[in-house]
Amino acid sequence: MQSLGDTFGQVFRAIWANKLRSFLTMFGIAWGVGSMLLLISVGEGFRSGNRRQLATFGNDLIMMWGGTIPAVPNQHTGMRPYNLTLSDADAIRTQAPDVRAAVALLNRDDIKQQSQFQTAGGDVVGTEPNYDEVRFLPIAEGRFLNDDDMRNRNHV
Repeated sequence: MQSLGDTFGQVFRAIWANKLRSFLTMFGIAWGVGSMLLLISVGEGFRSGNRRQLATFGNDLIMMWGGTIPAVPNQHTGMRPYNLTLSDADAIRTQAPDVRAAVALLNRDDIKQQSQFQTAGGDVVGTEPNYDEVRFLPIAEGRFLNDDDMRNRNHV
């Protein structure tokens, strides 16, 4: 039976005798470990970035849009439009006890501003005062809508 010292001596002699093969083997192992670490870190970076981006939408958020529904069940040839109204948002608030907040939102992206020198377009969004409860929206200046704005129909 060989002692531990004899075994290590034999190992080091074999490594020294096959320098290139030993180097390439160790390099391959190091390359594989480094590649796995890089791949895992990139994946974790994407995951944390996606979580941070989704957190800006808000927590426990469900969005609903109007659309078209079949006029007759299981028949998609005669589609009729279904538009959501403010009364739908009120019905969700009053009849769905598990919903913490519901907000109606109107978004128009076809509004054009014109002057004699330039034409520009942009989004115009109409919403309700409790929109900041549903969506995380940092405000750089000014304030958010409040109930007085709605009651007095203030232009904001």
